[in-house]
Order: sequence, then structure tokens, then C-alpha cells
Amino acid sequence: MKGLFIKDCRTILNNNRTFLVMMIGIILFLSFTVDSLDFVGGYLTIVGSMLALGTISYDQAENGMSFLLTLPISRKMYVQSKYLFSVLFSVALIVLVNIISVPVSIMRGYSYDISMTAGMFVGCLIFLFIMIPLQLKFGVEKARIALVIVFGVIVCAITGAIYIGAGNGIYVEDVTASISKTATAPAAVYIILAVLIMALLGFISYCFSVKTMENKEY
Repeated sequence: MKGLFIKDCRTILNNNRTFLVMMIGIILFLSFTVDSLDFVGGYLTIVGSMLALGTISYDQAENGMSFLLTLPISRKMYVQSKYLFSVLFSVALIVLVNIISVPVSIMRGYSYDISMTAGMFVGCLIFLFIMIPLQLKFGVEKARIALVIVFGVIVCAITGAIYIGAGNGIYVEDVTASISKTATAPAAVYIILAVLIMALLGFISYCFSVKTMENKEY
């Protein structure tokens, strides 16, 4: 698996070197110009997840996957490396942005709230857990179409639920207010619950990816 990690790192550096330099420049520019730096970490997590997913498309280009599978690696090991690399690469970018943004925030007298970065990181994990199995199964272009369909179904379902609830006198504001009143558990409980939910989603996504790789012909 170490070889797969090195391959993905070299793929990103060789194909996105200029983009990475520009991205660091943008972060520095935003750090010294905007009043709130909370969203910068979230921005980097999005970029990190997209770059990590790009390694799959590079592997699949020009029958590259057929060559990879001739090496002493299993299909399950390949899937494991993609999940680990995607998560660790996003975390590394979060650490990078904090190294840059936190000192700048202190110098400029602004507070840095890491909660937005954490929220964006969770969102990117969900994005990765959806996109990795889709991209392994359908390829890059079809996976994007499938992603649009998935999010379209989710949006339609949420909109429909809101509409039906409003028709029966149940409004979103009332539901959120009720939840806020009844949510009296310590913050640590909700953090642990969120971690468990994300772990479950990741495990389900991983199982789908492994099954897809084992059944796919290259």
C-alpha cells in the first residue's frame, strides 16, 4: 500500500504542481485581505477531496488500471489506499491552512473558529464516500452525472418533505426549535455520535467500492 500512496502523491504533484502553488498563494492572499478566515479551511478540504478523486481518473486513463492490477496488489488493497489517501490528503491540507491562517488571524486580531472547517471536512467526507464508489463503477464522466442525480433526488426529497409538512402545519422552524430545546446532552456526545455515523457511512461506501472492484473487468 505504501507504493500506492507514493504513486498518488507523485500523480498530484506532477499534474497539479502549478495549481497547488496558486492555491497556496490564494490562501495567503485571503488570509491578509478578508475579515473572516473561517471558510479558508473549508475551501481547502473541498480542493483536497477533488484532487484526491482525480487520482482515480488518472489510474483509469489509457488502461492504467489493467497495468496496476498486474502488480502485487489486490483490488481490496487498491480501494483501501484510495479511502485512506483521500482522507489523509484532506487532513493534511487542513493542517496546512491552519498553519497559515491561525498565525495571520492572531496578528490581525481576528478569532479563528475551527467549527466551520470541521463542518466542511464532514461534508467532504460525505462527498468522498459517495463519489469513490460511483467513480470506480461508472468512470469519471458518468460518476458526475450520477452524483447530480443523487443530489437531485435528495433535494427533491427534502423539498417534498418540507412542502408536505407545511401542508400539515409542521414547519422547519418549529422542528429545529423543538430539537434545540430537547438537545441537552453534552457536546462530546454529539461529536461521538457524528463520528460513529461517519464511520458507518464510510464502511458502507467501502463495501460498495470493494464489491465494485471485485466484479469489474479491466
